[in-house]
Amino acid sequence: MILLDTSALYALTDTADEKHALARKGLAMAEDGGLPFVVHTYVLAETFALVHRRLSLRAAIRMSDELAGVDVVVVDRLLHDRGVSWLRASPKSRVRSREAVAFARFPVGRAPRKPARRAAPSGPRLAAVKESSIPSHPLTLVDAVSFVIMAERGIEQAFAFDADFERAGFTLFPEG
Repeated sequence: MILLDTSALYALTDTADEKHALARKGLAMAEDGGLPFVVHTYVLAETFALVHRRLSLRAAIRMSDELAGVDVVVVDRLLHDRGVSWLRASPKSRVRSREAVAFARFPVGRAPRKPARRAAPSGPRLAAVKESSIPSHPLTLVDAVSFVIMAERGIEQAFAFDADFERAGFTLFPEG
């Protein structure tokens, strides 16, 4: 099983993208090898918005329709929170204080509910990520959720052109 990332989906959709040919080759390799794909709802939303903004609504709808047969992981509140916990535990995360982030989202004078404490994901993949492997730029929640799903489901490869997956200990597909 291979996790689909926005970077690959966008490259498949945009014929002018520099990675388009490699993405098409990767798709053909996966189809020829009978390798199934999985995607999560945050990647679907992120990709739809990106294609809509950069290309057109028609292209975004076509891309969405072409993914109809792909296995989709629905990101519920618990999975979302595990992704946030992964980001929070990241040594180079720009999140300094849970309270500061929470108060930034509420009107002055209205205290937010205190978020439930959840342990950061502890799968073997996530435990293997070392501080030196975390990129200097902040990771996105979409990538963090991808890493959690991959670690929890034992998915080794991501169809992606995003080096953050390699830094997190996963293999990019297609290689090269």
